[in-house]
Amino acid sequence: RRSARVQALCRAMLREAEAHKIERRVFERETIRAAFARFGAMTRSEIASVIAQRVDSFAHRLPPRRRVWDSQDPRQSLFDAAALAITYFSAMGDLDLSV
Repeated sequence: RRSARVQALCRAMLREAEAHKIERRVFERETIRAAFARFGAMTRSEIASVIAQRVDSFAHRLPPRRRVWDSQDPRQSLFDAAALAITYFSAMGDLDLSV
């Protein structure tokens, strides 16, 4: 459901990484949700809350829960990137968030 422009950008990034022999991974939303399912987090907001609870330096940046008519808070991107990194390291077996 991404725009053609964003899809083209993603393909270009993958090609560039391949050209420079950089390891690349693509995680689907369901894979990220599965990484956080043990915490009962399924939505982006819930995943952000889990990250804020376990990473002290992110706690003060947790955006308020988004309402349907609100635009996305710019701080949500930080939590999206953190969720992607946590999913990657969890898949590699190098990270355990249980507290």
